[in-house]
Amino acid sequence: MTYRWHISLSTWFRDYIHIPLGGNQVPALRWYFNLFIVFLISGLWHGANWTFLIWGALHGLYFILSIELTPIREAITKFTQIERIPWLHEFVQIFTTFHLVTFAWIFFRANNLSEAFYIVRKIFTLSSLELPYFKHELLVPLMLILLMEIVHLSQRNGSIRERINQQPTWIRWAIYYAIIIFILFFGVFENQQFIYFQF
Repeated sequence: MTYRWHISLSTWFRDYIHIPLGGNQVPALRWYFNLFIVFLISGLWHGANWTFLIWGALHGLYFILSIELTPIREAITKFTQIERIPWLHEFVQIFTTFHLVTFAWIFFRANNLSEAFYIVRKIFTLSSLELPYFKHELLVPLMLILLMEIVHLSQRNGSIRERINQQPTWIRWAIYYAIIIFILFFGVFENQQFIYFQF
């Protein structure tokens, strides 16, 4: 079991929880149990709160389902032949992962279970007046996410900095000023503590 984030913590969970429980050298059901326990405890590590416990449990469930449903995913991929369109296949994977993880983050950021379930209920309310996607306050964050994804995709074709440096002087300075104005309008300048400082 490997992770690409929080390497020191995930290594600790691997060495002191996952492996002592038997790791993956056990029958499938026991392996799934071991994985779920690791994610459950990773939730408790963030705080002794039901919200963190559910956050960890959701990620454990996601991980187990991703393994168990692999044949079904492969069958769907083969039937739709979506792998012939790599960018669409990748988009579907990113889209699915983003929404599953974001849903779990509701519990991570909520102050209590009542608040978390209130948000979940509002998300799945059929009334367009209550759906958060129709709130104008979300327009700017959605635009920023779109911009971030555009930048991310652009970086696959080479360094953006190098491409900017290759432009004429007036274009480079126009970009610099645009970035400064963007920061002045959308930057957060008040003192806010980073969420992981509490852990």
